[in-house]
Amino acid sequence: LLSFLQNPPISGGHDNYRTLAIFNIGAHYHNTSWYHEDMNVLLHSLQNIGRSNDIYFFRTNVPGHRHCNPTNPKTFDWIKGTRDVPYNNIDEFLPSLMLDGAIFDWDKFPMWNDYSRVLIKQFNSRFLPGSSWKNVHHSNYVSGLERKNDEKQYPIVHLLDVFEFTSLRRDGHGAAGGDCLHYENPGPVDWWNHLLFSYLNFLSDVLGSSGTVNCRPFE
Repeated sequence: LLSFLQNPPISGGHDNYRTLAIFNIGAHYHNTSWYHEDMNVLLHSLQNIGRSNDIYFFRTNVPGHRHCNPTNPKTFDWIKGTRDVPYNNIDEFLPSLMLDGAIFDWDKFPMWNDYSRVLIKQFNSRFLPGSSWKNVHHSNYVSGLERKNDEKQYPIVHLLDVFEFTSLRRDGHGAAGGDCLHYENPGPVDWWNHLLFSYLNFLSDVLGSSGTVNCRPFE
């Protein structure tokens, strides 16, 4: 995707065409420092591409759910399915995160998502991604973002934060293949798209007529 943005197949330059791109550096990291490093690389790469008209999203990581597989897959009636229903609240989900999650490093996802949220705030505010990312003030965030919009030089990265409501969706996993992390389609992933379209609709309705090249992310 980064290669596509660097060399778009459409003639006319990035001033005339906009690309909607959604990024996620994945759920398969097992080292926190590597995750931090690659998040910095991703944001630096987007800045260096210099396509300020594009709309970029970063999707947060979502964990899997324990016991999504039937006890005996060979005799299980896959036509009827697991009949799992979503959790009612985060407290019901936490054992899945802390027990099986610790085996696959799913328990690290909330920490990595927190890091990504703050780092993206810094990026949108013209903070250097390698600075002290824990100390971000709301006033600096807003003022930096406004300067970036006015100067039309740097892209803005929006956050597609799907962690909490997807954490409740233990249903819909690809259990037939023993996969308790990824989902089947149709399924919970459709609600990620619903959130995305709702976000884009909000940006269009509220800021589309203001002449703003890009739009302020939700906080």
